[in-house]
Amino acid sequence: MSQSAADDVFTCITCSVAFLSAPEQREHFHSDFHRYNMKRRVANLAPVNAQTFNDKIRERRAALESSEKASKEDHGRCDVCSKTFSSLNAYRDHMQSRKHREKALKYQPRSKAPLEHVRELKQALPEEDENVDDEERAIRQKLSRARRIDPANECMFCSAAQSSLEASMEHMRASHGFFVPERKYLVDLAGLLRYLADKVSVGNVCLWCNGRGRGFHDLGAVQKHMVDKSHCKVAYDTQEDQLELSDFYDFRSSYANAPTATDEWEDVEEEEQDDGDGEAVWEDDDDETIPDNGIRYGDSEYELVLPSGARLGHRSMQRYYRQSLWQTPAAHARETASTAHGRALAHRLADASSKELVVPSRGGQELVARNRGEAKEATRHVREFRDSRRRELFRTKVGFKHNHQKHYRDALLQ
Repeated sequence: MSQSAADDVFTCITCSVAFLSAPEQREHFHSDFHRYNMKRRVANLAPVNAQTFNDKIRERRAALESSEKASKEDHGRCDVCSKTFSSLNAYRDHMQSRKHREKALKYQPRSKAPLEHVRELKQALPEEDENVDDEERAIRQKLSRARRIDPANECMFCSAAQSSLEASMEHMRASHGFFVPERKYLVDLAGLLRYLADKVSVGNVCLWCNGRGRGFHDLGAVQKHMVDKSHCKVAYDTQEDQLELSDFYDFRSSYANAPTATDEWEDVEEEEQDDGDGEAVWEDDDDETIPDNGIRYGDSEYELVLPSGARLGHRSMQRYYRQSLWQTPAAHARETASTAHGRALAHRLADASSKELVVPSRGGQELVARNRGEAKEATRHVREFRDSRRRELFRTKVGFKHNHQKHYRDALLQ
């Protein structure tokens, strides 16, 4: 098998089987065959293949059918008279009696389809019986003997002893970077932590991999994996992960149509009032929101003009304020004329001293050098933007180093 073909194979470590596509692998994870091998793995038993699992199911069905057949032979029942007999001879004598024959002439048999349908469903599903299979008993004993972590008194990642649930949460946050997503909608913190602790201690499942990665055989292995790989966090990215923890949250408060504050200023409606003379009087609340100290609105309500002449724009329009628009021809002509005038003035001032040379700079400003060497160096410095180049080179080098850092989740869900 080539390397590319081997990379496309999806495997299940618990059942030791391979799949050609991811949907087949996910469907296998929900099958009874996979759950059966998971229980064997908890009990430190070797997994069985699909053929052995199917043979066990067929043996179980055959045992149920034989028991039902023996039950029918041992206990005869007359549906016409609704009687049950303890022996076969009593059942035969009843079938030959006159009373039974009279009732049989008036009897209308009921449909047995629902009963047969229920019986077929029971036979199709593998039933669990604690007292039938020794392996099932061993699995349940393993679950009962498993060491369970109490999150109120112990850390889930390093087993450090804690005094309370709050102290345990603070320790996991400070030492391991653990946080609970959507904390403001959480209604059962203790229940959520107990569920996560059982996944780690009993199921030996990584909270971040959530069954999608490698398997672990004991508590120490899964704790070491989560600490080494920085997986001390709850998987909450996919819809399946969110539905798994939905019992501990209540999002009803987010469904309400809460008022959205799109503007920082309220629009106050004008109320019309009539005075004693019958004249209409309007009161505007804008006079109360903006004091009479020289501050006024600009061209619109999204702009304020200060007494100094500076204009303040509303934050909702910042996407337009940040745009760099091209200069109009008229503005460009005025800027060019101003720059040329300033350069000519600087040259005339420089003629007064032969030892001083004028060096053009950005923004229409002029620099005065003491000699030609300084003028040449300053000109090259301004033209090539040496400082800017060094700064950009330093940022590039830092960026290359940061590319090798670990990726941390965005903490917006805290």
